[in-house]
Order: sequence, then structure tokens, then C-alpha cells
Amino acid sequence: MNLALIFKISSAIYFINGLLLIFFTSTFLEMAAFLITPNIITIGQVFGVAALSIGIIAFRTPDLAGSNLKEYGQIYSIISFLFVIMIGYHIFTGQASGPTAMGNIALSFIQAVLFFMFSRN
Repeated sequence: MNLALIFKISSAIYFINGLLLIFFTSTFLEMAAFLITPNIITIGQVFGVAALSIGIIAFRTPDLAGSNLKEYGQIYSIISFLFVIMIGYHIFTGQASGPTAMGNIALSFIQAVLFFMFSRN
């Protein structure tokens, strides 16, 4: 496994989350124990587009970063860890639960660790 592959895997995770948020918003957010309202659906779809955008950036980063890939990996490690903190906070406060929250916190943690390990100089 190398850093470029980790970026591609991360990209796939963002793509999946983005597509689920855009096209299966209610189901995806209900699995995280959110009360579904028209406003939640709207914001979920907006976040889906954001996730797709991050996925595109992650997919292209290995090609665009060149010799700076490790520095980008460090940034993605921080971003992934921020997701761990936010999702963990939502789980701790009871704002989110279930398979969506647990799956995303686990995937974010794994990504954070892998990006960190493979980006060390």
C-alpha cells in the first residue's frame, strides 16, 4: 500500500457518501438517527455535493501534488481526524448514532491513521 492508493480509497469513500447523501438522503440520515425534515434533506444534499467535491480532489491529488504528496497526506490526515472529532462529538451527545455514524467514524479514523503513517517524512 502507498500514499497514492490511500488517496484513491479515500476518494471512493467520499464518492459513496456523497452519492448516498444526494440520492438516498432520507435513508442515509435516518440510519444516523437524524429526524428527517425537508431542511435536513436540503442540507444533506448540499453536504453530498461537498463530499463528491472532496472525493474529486482526493482522486486527483496524487497526480497534481507531484513531489509534495506527503504534505498533502498530512493535510488529509488532519481533515480525517477532524471528522473523527466531529462525528465522535455527535455520537457522544446523542445527536447521531447507528450504522452511518459508526461506519463513518471508523472509516475516518482509519483514513487519518493511514494518511499520517504514509506521510511521515
